[in-house]
Amino acid sequence: MDNLFIRKIWEDVNIKEWEVTAQNQFVKVKQTVYIQDKRISEIVEILSDFIETKNNVYFEIGKKEGNYTPALSMEFNCIDLKGNVNIELDMEVADNEERKHRCSLYVKTDLGAIEGLMENLKNNNNYIKLYEQ
Repeated sequence: MDNLFIRKIWEDVNIKEWEVTAQNQFVKVKQTVYIQDKRISEIVEILSDFIETKNNVYFEIGKKEGNYTPALSMEFNCIDLKGNVNIELDMEVADNEERKHRCSLYVKTDLGAIEGLMENLKNNNNYIKLYEQ
């Protein structure tokens, strides 16, 4: 089953370390990222706009290029009028120091699950998932 999990590993003043796991029928990939509270608020706004307008949205957590900490991106696309959504993730595979290996995948979901994700991000929950398993 397609799913997206975000687990808070650590936090300090205004910054968190997350373990992000994405899976679909073909692959399961896990990555850690660092994110500031301000960026979480920005992502909540981006997701709110997506739910309201159904226009595609894209964001990155971290910087995907350069010598920085691990980074990932997510693009949210409505794929039909029923509210079904594809999340395209581009995640770093931390198997080398050059940061040159990445994994891209789709996670299929719906607008209701995106609303739940948004609320969990707002509430600073320690463990967030699109769907219960």
